[in-house]
Amino acid sequence: MRDEGGRRAALDLLGPGFTLFTGAGDADWRTAAAHLPVPVTVPAVGDRIARRCGLGPRSALLVRPDGVIAWRHDAVARETAGDHARALARAVGRAVGLEPAVASAA
Repeated sequence: MRDEGGRRAALDLLGPGFTLFTGAGDADWRTAAAHLPVPVTVPAVGDRIARRCGLGPRSALLVRPDGVIAWRHDAVARETAGDHARALARAVGRAVGLEPAVASAA
């Protein structure tokens, strides 16, 4: 769906499985999503949608297949692509029941 200005809403960008919305610096997030064991759509979003989702340049927002926000991450400059991959894998693992929501103390 498009509004009167021809713009799309974030809900229109949801994929059939998980959807990952990212800020402008999304290359690391796209790479991380491509290596997950479940399908993740990473739509190209403009500044308007990124702002409405509260996404900074290196932030990410993961939406479950049922449209519920599963996880959000506001990255800091010192984080690496590996940090993003681990964070996203944990978030998806929790959402699909592969990892407990709270880590147990060892």
